[in-house]
Parts: sequence; C-alpha cells; structure tokens
Amino acid sequence: MRSGTTLVFNVLRNHPDVFSQEGEPKFFEYLPSIRNAYPDLGNIDCLTGLISFVANTARFGHPMKQLRTSLVQDSAFSRGDLEELASNFDTPLDYTDVFVRVWDRITARQGKKRWFAKIQPFYAGLVAERVPAALFTNVVRDPRAVLASKKSAKQAIWKSDRYPQEVRARKDRVLAYHPVWDTLSWRAEVRGAQRVAERWPDRCHSLTYEALVTDPEREFGKLFRQLGLTFSTELLGVSKNSSHASERDLVGISSSSVKRWAEVLRDSEVATIQWLASTEMNEYGYDIEDSSLRSQGAVSVHVLSSVPSLMKRLIDRYRLGGATLVSSVLRNYAKRLLALR
Repeated sequence: MRSGTTLVFNVLRNHPDVFSQEGEPKFFEYLPSIRNAYPDLGNIDCLTGLISFVANTARFGHPMKQLRTSLVQDSAFSRGDLEELASNFDTPLDYTDVFVRVWDRITARQGKKRWFAKIQPFYAGLVAERVPAALFTNVVRDPRAVLASKKSAKQAIWKSDRYPQEVRARKDRVLAYHPVWDTLSWRAEVRGAQRVAERWPDRCHSLTYEALVTDPEREFGKLFRQLGLTFSTELLGVSKNSSHASERDLVGISSSSVKRWAEVLRDSEVATIQWLASTEMNEYGYDIEDSSLRSQGAVSVHVLSSVPSLMKRLIDRYRLGGATLVSSVLRNYAKRLLALR
C-alpha cells in the first residue's frame, strides 16, 4: 500500500542471487478468481492451466490478464518444465504449493538462490505454515505519506502525460482514494503485520520507510543480513519510483518525500488520518500535527462520504472484473476488518 516496498524490491532486484517478479503477483488476493478459473486441481487441464498462469504472472506480471491464457515459453520456464511439474505433484493439491513450486523452478532456471514476492500480511500466516523457509519483511510508512502518494497517483491519471488517453478511464477505476477507507486499510495492514511478527518473531523483520531513506546503508545492511544475503552499497543504485516528473529519471535513494504529504493533503484529510490512526502512529513515532477546529469538524464530512465512496469502489471493481473480482475484493476487505479488532 505505497509503504515503500517498491524501493525494497528495486534494491533486492540488484542482488545477483535474487529472482524478482514483474509487478505484483497478487496470488492470494485474487485466489477466489484463480480457483474459479482452475477449480479442480485433480484435473490435468486445470492443473497445467494453473501452473501456466503462475509461471506467466511470475515473469510478465498482470495477474488478471494471465487467467486462462496459454503458457508463454522462454528460457526461464518451458513446456518441459510445465509437464514435469504437473506429473510430480502429490494429491490432494494445494494452490499455495503450486505457486511456490513454480517460483522455485523459475528461480533455479535463472541461476538464482532466493525469490521474493509482495503479499498482504493477512496471508502471511498461510505462507508461513506452507513454506517453512519463508522470511517476511514488513515496511511501515507514515500513513499521511501513504495516502498522499495514493492521492497523487489518482490525480496524475488525468493531469500528467504518463498515461495515454485510451487507458486513463480504466486506470481511474483501478486506483481508488479516500481518507477514511485508506487510513483504515493502513491500520489493518500494520496490525496484521504485527500479529505475524508476534507469532513468527525469528522469521520477521520490520523497518520504516523513513529510516530506509534516511540511512539506507545501515537499514538495508540489517535487512540483507536477516535475509541471509550479502550486501554492498552498489545495490543501492536504484531508479526512483515517483509520481513527480522531476524525479522519475533520477538514480539513488532520497529522503525528499518524507514530509511531502504536507504539500498534497488538505488539513481535513490530515485530521481524518490522525484521528483514525493515532494509536499506531504513536507506536511508530510519527508526530501528530495540531489540527484546526475547522479541520476537525470536516472529519465528519469525510466519514459521511466514505459510504458512497465504497459503493463506487465496488462498482468500479465490477466493471473491471465482474462478480468474481468483486468477491475477491470483498474477501480482502473482510480480512482488513478482522485485523482491526
């Protein structure tokens, strides 16, 4: 959720022993859609279809576009790999097992030792149980900066030249922003990650985005040690991933974005975020700004507008992927609500 994981991914991609996917696999987030596409893993056609889907997504991204598509062969994964994996699975099969084995095969084919993928903390428990060697890295970022990034990305769809006209309407449906729902989502992810760390403390490493960009050599050094990887400062030479045109082509890690939220968010948005997330913000040492009485009063306006905003999100998801995608979205929302307890 725009917490800084892209920065971590870009640094990890520079490591010679690490395989990284193109984009986010979102395997667990879209699991209802995946099960609907490949409902019977005892059926060889469903099993080979699922293996093809996972292999295509790992190499080319865009998971929803890869559903029910044929395998694209290359040096990292061929028809022979598909047939060998399909013939070596024990029954009954589990979707997570297929995901892990395909990624293991692609990683080995490329001469790598480790792979990484982004997942929501609500699914980390499933991964931890099914993949005993899995390690988890949790990146926390000031919720005001997270929401400012989401808001800027939403505005950039229509204001910048990053997207051609024909894709802007679809992109606008994909990217959602509302100060209430996105703050609650941030809180849910933070709490979910905390529960994972409590249950598997030796397998988890938590750090903040602000520490990463302020002292990257120290923080990435600790992270790489936890992952069992060698570290050198050359790995930090990454391109910036920014919605600001002036920074898109720059290389290196900068702390310039840490307080940029103050330029993007309205006072009422800041007040709403702080009202909803003050407990977690205090836990991670994020200073809470004073809000004017007018801004505090405007919080209720955001709360009231959250209901039609949620309905619009669901309608947009239906237009993007039909009832199956809406089912996946509602499932993820339910997990977030449970995490807030």
